[in-house]
Amino acid sequence: MAYSDEELLRLADDINKAKPVALSIVDTFGAMFFDDLERIVSILDRHLDKDIRLGFHSHNNRQLSFALTIRFCEMMADRERNIIVDSSLCGMGRGAGNATTELVASYLDRRCHGDYDMDAIYDAIDMYMEPFKAKYKWGYSTEYAIAGFYECHVNNITYLEKNHHATARDIRNVIASLSTEERRHYDYDLLESKYIENQDRIVDDEKALTSLDNALKNHKILLVAPGKSVIDKKANIEKFISENSPVVIGRQNGSGHGIVLEFAYFFSLYFPVLSDR
Repeated sequence: MAYSDEELLRLADDINKAKPVALSIVDTFGAMFFDDLERIVSILDRHLDKDIRLGFHSHNNRQLSFALTIRFCEMMADRERNIIVDSSLCGMGRGAGNATTELVASYLDRRCHGDYDMDAIYDAIDMYMEPFKAKYKWGYSTEYAIAGFYECHVNNITYLEKNHHATARDIRNVIASLSTEERRHYDYDLLESKYIENQDRIVDDEKALTSLDNALKNHKILLVAPGKSVIDKKANIEKFISENSPVVIGRQNGSGHGIVLEFAYFFSLYFPVLSDR
């Protein structure tokens, strides 16, 4: 997508001089739509030597990896050129993953006179992929879709998720604040400054802090963290509450212990749950 028509023509000329076995089109950021693929394929197929194979490698940020692979095969079905399509078992791949081998193979069998051993593919999934799926995470997510929308390097998304547990909205705002060129690379210092700038801009918590200060002033505070010990020591905790009347604060996903909370915290946000003080 980043290549203009003129750049693709120069690329085809250089490739013809080098005479490789194949040239592969790579949707690096998982950002392609059909018209993007069609433009690139049409130019390269017209200008590459016919003995050079044309390949396609997709990423599934927009949930289009399989569909784009099908479109590539359809476009090349009647052309005088051999083609290559990349895929992986269960779509395994960094971030949003890739086209799924079991889907691609079944499509090629049904529509393109393929002759793939689907039993062997499923055996490989059962034998090798289930342990990987238990250990690693990949596949479509809203966050990786944002990377596709903005043609953004996946490391930027990973950094914001890992270091700030950033929401999808925050991730979108931070990525949108980067230039087109900045999005295609990753500069963690730049990302950090943009994240802080975004938080300063959208978070005006002065009133919230004043309200919280008034609610907690002159009260003992009991912070109930999530964990098994809360359930094991529930009787002791309830006795402390009965004797000291503290303001009880707990995490939003720490439910299950049955202790009544007056405030629940959600990362950097707080919401009153119950208060008669």
